[in-house]
Amino acid sequence: MKTISLLILASLSLIAQDLRLISDTNTRASMPDTPLGTLPQLAVDPNSTTYLQFDSFLIASSQRPENLITATLRLYVNRLTTPGAVSVGAYCRPVSEEALTHNNRQLQLCNSLVSTFPVTAAQNFIDIDVTERVRTALNTGTGLSLSFLITPAQSAPNTSVLFDSKESPTTSHAPQLMLNYNPLFLTGPIGPQGPIGPQGPAGPEGPAGTMNEIRWRSERYSCPADNRCSASISCGTLRILVAGGCGHRDLNGATREVRVNYSGPKIEGPRTDSGSDVTGWMCTVTNSHISASRDFEIWAACIVR
Repeated sequence: MKTISLLILASLSLIAQDLRLISDTNTRASMPDTPLGTLPQLAVDPNSTTYLQFDSFLIASSQRPENLITATLRLYVNRLTTPGAVSVGAYCRPVSEEALTHNNRQLQLCNSLVSTFPVTAAQNFIDIDVTERVRTALNTGTGLSLSFLITPAQSAPNTSVLFDSKESPTTSHAPQLMLNYNPLFLTGPIGPQGPIGPQGPAGPEGPAGTMNEIRWRSERYSCPADNRCSASISCGTLRILVAGGCGHRDLNGATREVRVNYSGPKIEGPRTDSGSDVTGWMCTVTNSHISASRDFEIWAACIVR
């Protein structure tokens, strides 16, 4: 009873799926322009190649590649003329039973070897591991056209075997592609958004911010008569400039003779949004008096770091 229970639990941990066989056919060098999709057997020999296509729409549309555990191609050996081995390759085009022939097959071959498997006896099944081929098809988005071609292996080029096709009227063991995947990774539709939860408790009060001290700096300059003059002031290396201004040194009658042309940040180099190019406060004034110089003053507001 213990052994049976374990087997049941193990089987429930995977989901099995057989993909539908869409088409199976073979091509022969002796019949180069004849489609052979209605024959009851699929020939693999030095002059014949078999082609299979499976419908992988269900797994391609509902499963992620990492869900796939195993993929097995099962073939039934109806007749074995020369024992040996067969190679299964990836075929990346649809397989047409009505159109594929020996002469047009070269236009559709692609990719490389998937697996090689010995064929030593007739009237039995052979199982070929094609897991990586199926996973690659799902990863690359070509899973809807999951096709294979079967030839004699390079190590046994004279292998001659007939596999059952889906048209076989006797044994009727059509090729199968059997998948096992992990149900724990099934991806369902996105559910509706849940209700907004209650507001959580207030967090602890954060530490008080530091108080920055603002200091004013000023410098006075003299501008000669009938002249335009420029000067600037900076906060130095330990302070940050936040504002500034300039004008005549006091409110007397000479004020009307001093006109401010520019009062703003002093910028050196290319302008930046961060303000790293600002080196101080700059002032440009014009002294309109024809014979006397006039004093002007520049102010800067600086935050001490």
